[in-house]
Amino acid sequence: MVERRDGNVTIEQDGDLRFVETWAVRFDGGPFRFAFRDIPLDRLTGISDWSVRANGQQYQNSDSAMQGTFLVAGDGGSERITWYFPPATNETRVFELSYTVEGALRIYEDGDQFFWKYIEADREYTINNARVVVNLPGSFAADEILTRTYINVEDAGFGEEVDSSTVLFTGGPFPPGTEWEVRVQFPHGVVDAEPQFWQRLADSGPLLDLVALGGSVLLFLGSIVGLYFTWYSVGRDPTVSKVAVSAEARPNVAPGLTGVILDERADLKDILATLIDLARRGYLRIQERDRREDFLYIREHEDTTGLMHYEALLLNRVFGGRDSRYLSNLKEKFYNSIPDLQSAMYREAVEQGYFPRNPQSVRYQYGGCGFALLVAAGASLFFVVPFFAGFMNLSFLPIVILGLLGVGLIGFSGIMPRKTRKGAIAGAQIQAFKRYLEQIERYDNVAQARERFEEYLPYAIAFGIEKRVVRQFEAVQTPAPLWYVPYGYGYGYGYGTAAGSAEHGSIGDAGGGGGGGFAPPSLDTACRWCVWRGLDRMSSGLFSMLNETASTFTSAPASSGGGGGGFSGGG
Repeated sequence: MVERRDGNVTIEQDGDLRFVETWAVRFDGGPFRFAFRDIPLDRLTGISDWSVRANGQQYQNSDSAMQGTFLVAGDGGSERITWYFPPATNETRVFELSYTVEGALRIYEDGDQFFWKYIEADREYTINNARVVVNLPGSFAADEILTRTYINVEDAGFGEEVDSSTVLFTGGPFPPGTEWEVRVQFPHGVVDAEPQFWQRLADSGPLLDLVALGGSVLLFLGSIVGLYFTWYSVGRDPTVSKVAVSAEARPNVAPGLTGVILDERADLKDILATLIDLARRGYLRIQERDRREDFLYIREHEDTTGLMHYEALLLNRVFGGRDSRYLSNLKEKFYNSIPDLQSAMYREAVEQGYFPRNPQSVRYQYGGCGFALLVAAGASLFFVVPFFAGFMNLSFLPIVILGLLGVGLIGFSGIMPRKTRKGAIAGAQIQAFKRYLEQIERYDNVAQARERFEEYLPYAIAFGIEKRVVRQFEAVQTPAPLWYVPYGYGYGYGYGTAAGSAEHGSIGDAGGGGGGGFAPPSLDTACRWCVWRGLDRMSSGLFSMLNETASTFTSAPASSGGGGGGFSGGG
């Protein structure tokens, strides 16, 4: 607790202010070995000539932190003096601080002013009493001297004119969080000083607030209009006619690319859809192993001449030059291939004319600009706003709007990729085909369409509606896909032994029967012959493989910050 903090301020002829402060500090407990004083720098141009005295001893300026020394340091926003004294316990000590402040006097035609926040609010102790004597730079008539005091910015009374050149202010107690300001005005022209830059800013504070408010409103409205206009002129897809929902709506686009065109993103669903489509076309077979705890990919064809680049790349990354490979062997390895596959799919979509530019590059462009604005706004809050905070109340507002614009750009980046007219037409066809698959029983005879189930499945995976599609087809005894071998079937119903061997051992016939002498079982029959349970066979068997594949493809070592992924079908 500070029992009293008295000040004697002399206004020099050059406008400098010479302060002498006397602190009577009551130390409860202890021992205490140092104290400090902070002075903000926002309304002055400099502080010099620091000195400290206690018990008749003149302290020395040193960074040694030894008894009888003091240290002055600044952080840009304030200047702090810390002084070190012999240990104090349950006693009162008196200290005298002296310093000179430059550029703090306010200069006006109507009268120059000493306006000083003598007791600061930012402290954790009470100051019982304070007494400030202001020595004016000359003698003046009573009506030429104006005084005022303020507590927490509110008017708190007047000072006492001791004589024609001296004014006295008294106050207290001041609990933590309470500030006390004193103000004296005397005739202009007595001191040889000019208005400082900070004073001009402070006097322009109301106008600056008005400009900040008006500019912020204009910036906010302009940002909304600008974002919409940018999307409308650069990011909006060409307008095309709607396509009737039917089986004929299926576009002549590979399943993986339909997902890219639909949501303008190459994601895991599109990669899995491509994998299943390659299996359907005879490039690989998938065998369930160890009661669905692992799966074996078996390559059927080495020739990739007729494949698109991303399809051939997917086969290469899955098999790595092998004839077969266990899914578990791809764990924490395949995730590195996903960015390459995504880039290849985007490149294929651009080369086929569905997009004028790589959609991911477009998102990065606008998202990067938004992030840059956020960084600029954040830096301004730390470095620019504090400079103006002492002079205006709304200095932060334009910066907040700038940050919101950055957030808006990041949000808009997701809708900025633009399709070509060809891409927009394909997108309309894909939307119609997706609606068809969602409700085949409404638009078609499911029993008659069941022979197209294997063709439809990769598209359903890309659309995220595979469960719904499977439920519709399994009700009409649709044959199970030949490229998927359930656990316990080995290479029955139509498959021979694959060439080569798996990484974990040779691939043998896990079940009876070897030829192709009988028709492939239906989904329902397959379910009765294997360990699958429930009516939703695909979810419990094939979909288990899809989920495990998704989890494995996205799994990464803990050191890379990755984790397991998942796959969840729609419906």
